Amino acid sequence: MRPVVKKIVKEATLIKFMTITGGTVAGLFLASMTGLIAKIPGLLLVIPAFMNMRGEIFSSFGARLATKLHLGLVEPKYTPSRSVLVSALSYLALSSSRVLIITLLGYITSLLIGVQFDPLLILSLLFLALLISFSILLPFSYLADVFFFRRGYDPENMIGPLMMSFSDMISLYSIILSAFLMGV
Repeated sequence: MRPVVKKIVKEATLIKFMTITGGTVAGLFLASMTGLIAKIPGLLLVIPAFMNMRGEIFSSFGARLATKLHLGLVEPKYTPSRSVLVSALSYLALSSSRVLIITLLGYITSLLIGVQFDPLLILSLLFLALLISFSILLPFSYLADVFFFRRGYDPENMIGPLMMSFSDMISLYSIILSAFLMGV
């Protein structure tokens, strides 16, 4: 096997193990949410979109950061530069607008299928969950990119699957925590 292919297989194997584990844990989190889903009708309509959004956002953030690390535009330090922080704010704005869209589409879907849906409650819950998940996933994504890069791994091969899996767990956890904080 060529050295490049061998390196990619080694990196992919590690990450695939991590994503399988993460998917299992996310499934357990979702199974534990049956009481919350029963309390908040319509929540089940928005959970998949919220989970997918978190994975997309932070996989994209991690991939762009990995590219900047390879190009030398960002130094592989464990303290983010100003440009990374500005980029993070743009991802927060993008995430916020997507929470509005997810809530709107959830509301429209609920009207079409006859499910009770409190748009203000769902919007508040998702926005709080967004802030919680963002405060966990952003540093994790940044630190994982820098860690892999400094250890000689290619973050581009690893960060996408890792963030998709990890963000599923954190998204569900943040929804549960948000509901608890809101007294639901």
